[in-house]
Amino acid sequence: MVMPSSESKIKKKLPNLYPPRNVQDENQLVIFIHGIIKTKLKEQQANQNS
Repeated sequence: MVMPSSESKIKKKLPNLYPPRNVQDENQLVIFIHGIIKTKLKEQQANQNS
């Protein structure tokens, strides 16, 4: 993906606002796994109750 030069200049000035791609992916993965664990726990509780 090619960025306009002005955008890349902004990103160089404000690196903290633009974490590296892999950091964003890791955060999304953590949220995704957390959601899976929550649904698994809910399923287990539902199975125990029935």
